[in-house]
Amino acid sequence: MKKSTRQRRFTYVWDQARYRPVTGELLCHIHFCFPDGSRLRRAFSYDWRLWTLPELQELLAESGFGRVTVYWEGDDSNGKGSGEFTPHAHGDADAGWVAFLVAEK
Repeated sequence: MKKSTRQRRFTYVWDQARYRPVTGELLCHIHFCFPDGSRLRRAFSYDWRLWTLPELQELLAESGFGRVTVYWEGDDSNGKGSGEFTPHAHGDADAGWVAFLVAEK
């Protein structure tokens, strides 16, 4: 999965190169594309374990946080992220989504 975001002087590409759902292993790269056609491939790479929202909520609760809220990003009229986040108990299954966790003691 790749997501391109056009900026004023370049295009930023988030590249989810590999995800292994059984182990949570995730490999991502950031690329840059410039108006002259040049590219900077794999300017940054991230090889990490993706923690699920339920795992994180459980860890926060075990660490003494009394309330944990998931803020899920809504969609705009084109089905893309709207940049607006609201509390949700359920999210829609999608290849890519953005959410924030807020934990209160």
